Amino acid sequence: MSIAGIVIFVQIVPEIQSSFALFFSGLSCLTLVGYFAETLQNYRIQRLETEAAAQRSIQAQKMEATGQLVGGVAHDFNNILTAVLGNLELYSEVPDTLQKDQFVKDAKTSAELAAKTIKLLMAYSRQAQLDVQRVPLTDIFEQLQNFSRQLLPSSIQIDFRPPEPSITILVDQHQLLTALINLIVNARDAISGNGQVIVGSRVFIAGPEEPKLIGYALKPGTYIEIFVTDDGPGIAPELLAKITTPFFTTKPLGKGSGLGLSMVEGFARQSGGGLKIKSSGRTTSVAILLPLTDQECT
Repeated sequence: MSIAGIVIFVQIVPEIQSSFALFFSGLSCLTLVGYFAETLQNYRIQRLETEAAAQRSIQAQKMEATGQLVGGVAHDFNNILTAVLGNLELYSEVPDTLQKDQFVKDAKTSAELAAKTIKLLMAYSRQAQLDVQRVPLTDIFEQLQNFSRQLLPSSIQIDFRPPEPSITILVDQHQLLTALINLIVNARDAISGNGQVIVGSRVFIAGPEEPKLIGYALKPGTYIEIFVTDDGPGIAPELLAKITTPFFTTKPLGKGSGLGLSMVEGFARQSGGGLKIKSSGRTTSVAILLPLTDQECT
């Protein structure tokens, strides 16, 4: 704008005969240049203040995320420790030696899962080295059934639908168990009062036209779908697209970190599969999809 004013001033100066008019024309041009310079300065100050405010906001979000992360990890550890303590309490209550041995074994396995939770956090960022082995899916279900006894109240029934004994998968067994326990805990928290949780599996074939999951698509192939379904109130349609976003949670303050599903999804994708979520007004089903081929997990 000031450049245009200078150009106009230069063009009209030769036409001005009066020194008085020439003086005021020059003064007007200088005023315009000064106004433009002040505007630029104010814009620069405003931009710097905006950037500084954005940096402060990012720092505040980082601090909040750190607090949520600490609270969420503590929440997950508490769930696992509940299983440890529950088994040890049952150990002191029953006289049968075989039952005592089983409770000790379950408590030990739960304690090992607590250590594996850190690896699941790394899987969320897709940086963990997975300990992949071929595992019968029935073994996973048996262990999960033992853990779930300590996680669900008597008001919630759990229905396990075991897979075919012939089905085996290449997976990090401990991380899969931790991920499924996370889904069962989420299902428990979604149910108010009496309810039911169903844990089952089925073969899922993904074709080239397979619809996208949340933000990504499965490679064509054969997968095993391990699902956890609850009859809680469901998830609102507008929330489904961001339900796996880190630190996003529908739970009350202090009840969840918003990292659970993010970590489960990170583990599933790192294992070559993905996470599928379906919800209506009466049920929610969350499924971990894992490849049934011998492709290498990265």
